[in-house]
Amino acid sequence: MHASRIAALIALGSSLAILPACGSATTEPAQSAQSAVTRAPLSVAAQAKGPAKWMAESFADVPLRSEQRAEIEQMFMAAITRHEPVKQARADLALAVAAQVDAGAIDKMALQPKIDAVAAEMSKVQDADIAAVERLHAILDATQRTALVDAIEAKFLERGAARVGAAQLGPQHIDTDHAGPPGRGGMMMKQWADDLKLTEEQRAQIKDNMHTQFAAHAGGDEREGAGHHGERHFGEMKEHLEKLKAAFESEHFVMAELMPKKDMNERAQKWSGHMIDMVSAALPVLTPEQRTLAAAKIRERANGQEEGP
Repeated sequence: MHASRIAALIALGSSLAILPACGSATTEPAQSAQSAVTRAPLSVAAQAKGPAKWMAESFADVPLRSEQRAEIEQMFMAAITRHEPVKQARADLALAVAAQVDAGAIDKMALQPKIDAVAAEMSKVQDADIAAVERLHAILDATQRTALVDAIEAKFLERGAARVGAAQLGPQHIDTDHAGPPGRGGMMMKQWADDLKLTEEQRAQIKDNMHTQFAAHAGGDEREGAGHHGERHFGEMKEHLEKLKAAFESEHFVMAELMPKKDMNERAQKWSGHMIDMVSAALPVLTPEQRTLAAAKIRERANGQEEGP
């Protein structure tokens, strides 16, 4: 859920990842054109990707009147447009990392301006994201708010538990089918390892390197280095979501009363740090041919980034 957002509830205060909640489209009997109620994903779901798509699909569980749906659709499109510079800044950073992978060495100091640019763009949208969440609360009635947060919570728990259960959050699982580093949007390590045709020795060395890096960030805690960081993060996010859920269901909802505004510099450093650490762990182990392929894959991923923070 980085944990940045058109997130749960169009942005969930730039603090949670947007979570999917799918359902089939049905239409309930209408008493009048103004009071017609429908249950369907937002229309933007058809062309959106990633978090934006998941959130649009969440509304399949929410009975909306036509005028509500129209305004929420407009808010959603505005949020996607608003986050386009964030998406571009992240892509620019990824492309800079790809260039360093090609060169065979990671220089975080040289990447810092790109990281700062990500933080700056994230900071620009935070107030508008918060306002969008509060406006969404005002648009929906109590029943609709409950339906929305229930759908979000269910999918959050389903996806989060599956990821932890599949050990998607720890470096020791580089050999599993769904491995990846901690954090939302982590690369699928198993797929990358297969695509790069890593040998067993390379996989073992990368795993050891990642253990060392994660343990170092955790102050030498081996459990943290072994992937417990991800499980702890999931637990914190679950607790955070429960707090937001209860507040959003109530009649009084002010984001500033729930949490302080996020420090986007800190957030960007953390997000980029996970990516850079993972690449740094792998790069010394790769052959020149593997580095070239890895750089190409990073560029491909950067050019096809998901919409939303």
